[in-house]
Amino acid sequence: MSALTMDKNDNNKEERLREYVSAVNAVYAISRDHLTLQAVLERALDILFAVPCLDILSKGGVYLRDPEDDNQLVLACSHGLRADIDKRCAKIKLGECLCGQAAIARKIILGSCVSSRNEVITDGHGLRGQYNIPIMIGEKLEGVLVVYLHQSTEKNRKHEKFLSDFAHALGVLIGFKQREEELVAKELKARNAANLAEEALFRAQHAEQAKSSFLSTMSHELRTPMNGIVGMLHALNMGNLDTQQREYVELALSSSDLMLAIIDDILDTTKLDHSAITLENQPICLQAFLDETHTAFAPLVEEKKLRFEVCMEGDLPEYISGDKKRLHQVLNNFISNAVKFTPHGSITLSIARQANQDNTVASDWIIFKVTDTGIGIGKDTRQIIFDRFTQVDSSISRHFGGTGLGLFICKELAQAMGGEVGVDSKAGLGSTFWCKIPYSPASLAMVNAA
Repeated sequence: MSALTMDKNDNNKEERLREYVSAVNAVYAISRDHLTLQAVLERALDILFAVPCLDILSKGGVYLRDPEDDNQLVLACSHGLRADIDKRCAKIKLGECLCGQAAIARKIILGSCVSSRNEVITDGHGLRGQYNIPIMIGEKLEGVLVVYLHQSTEKNRKHEKFLSDFAHALGVLIGFKQREEELVAKELKARNAANLAEEALFRAQHAEQAKSSFLSTMSHELRTPMNGIVGMLHALNMGNLDTQQREYVELALSSSDLMLAIIDDILDTTKLDHSAITLENQPICLQAFLDETHTAFAPLVEEKKLRFEVCMEGDLPEYISGDKKRLHQVLNNFISNAVKFTPHGSITLSIARQANQDNTVASDWIIFKVTDTGIGIGKDTRQIIFDRFTQVDSSISRHFGGTGLGLFICKELAQAMGGEVGVDSKAGLGSTFWCKIPYSPASLAMVNAA
């Protein structure tokens, strides 16, 4: 493959990724004020069918669980379907047709027609394929997204990944809208129409002001506090909450996970691609650094009933000079992965000083290690997991999520700091991810200034 072709393919991948992220962000940006759930879903479908690189027909719909029959799906909205299709497929039993099968299986189902009774024929061109994507919030099924395909369309893993992410965002939006409607319905019983309209207007104005304030103060540096937010949400979720409060916390967790994947991976990748990462040089107290990291992740580790240990090994200085925020970012990624892939046992974060044998960068290294007792990594995949968009296997993204960019970003950040990252692991025996940077002493003036 020529360099020109490779560059073109890379550009196509980047463009497709931008289109996918833009579509998911657009779903979250849909204003729910004064809109019915059907209107919100119709706007979401308009966004989906406008994605340029997605090879699908502008035909589909969203099914939701029937509030009167939990074993049945009802067509909440459709796009581009004939009236007789809308009528015939208005209600589907779980397990029937492709969308009902997807609801039972909790996974994407790709197929053509369903049965002789429910064959879908469009535009006189015969049977067409369709994607049936379950809409989930955590373990709860909210509905099924149905998208119709061109007759020649083949299975596409990248499209399926995007459609899963889109359905996840749609589920969060549906959850928010449904709960808003529940609150409005309860308030309608207690207040007259005039008071309710006034309060709804006030809440809408207040929410809009809060949203504007939030957007105006957002920056590209949300990563470290977002990890703390996720940890605190996990801790809150372990507390004594009523059903509605727990649903709100679970929705917040789902939104936080998606935000982390988008903010951490896409923005950082864009910055790295354009060499826009700026490193700071400041004194770092190693003990305080350990304590902060432990505090941020302790609730998340405790939730999985794992042991979490931190330690400083050997002859370490009290302070080093470097970019504290970027070091936190690398270690947060390592620890998050360790928690995700360690079902039981322990996770250890350690800092040590290591002699630099070739002395090309600095006399010594400061090496940070995250060791877990998790599932480990096979020899064949250890060399590629730091590559862009790479995970151990395709089941990782299905079971655990993620974009495959986190470790790539860690590698790039470490190299920008003059260091490197690596992993020592065996399948089934846990892993040790490490990052080492050149030891740069923090001057007394810098320490005093800190």
